Amino acid sequence: MEFEDKNIAFEGYKVELYTASEEHWRYNIGLSISRRDELDEQIGFVSHFDRVAATVANLAERPIEVDDVRHIELSADDCPTIVVAVYVIAHTMSKVRRLLPQDKAFAMRVTVSHNGVVLYNEPLMVDLWGGANAIIRVDGKR
Repeated sequence: MEFEDKNIAFEGYKVELYTASEEHWRYNIGLSISRRDELDEQIGFVSHFDRVAATVANLAERPIEVDDVRHIELSADDCPTIVVAVYVIAHTMSKVRRLLPQDKAFAMRVTVSHNGVVLYNEPLMVDLWGGANAIIRVDGKR
């Protein structure tokens, strides 16, 4: 039986997204990592799509199987540089449209580490109406 030893240091990149916002369930989240060499050529690509519901699902409330907290991790092998893309896309709007504040946003924490060292740790502000997206370039040689 194989198991993963959490005490072993991971070599490479780890990208984590985290939010405890009450509104997070209304969004699907796409996350990708493009691995780049010294010449900035793409040498690898990994991605993950965290889907709560189909686009325009118009759910009335958070599905039971969706946790209160959203935590997504994606890892990539070591390389000189990575480019991270984060897409936060609304799938439910019409049933809650008149209940949402016009000017409110929530924070989703984006953390990028390389060989266990945090190189990027910033909030991504998610607009309740428009979602969010970000492209983050991280050099592992910092």
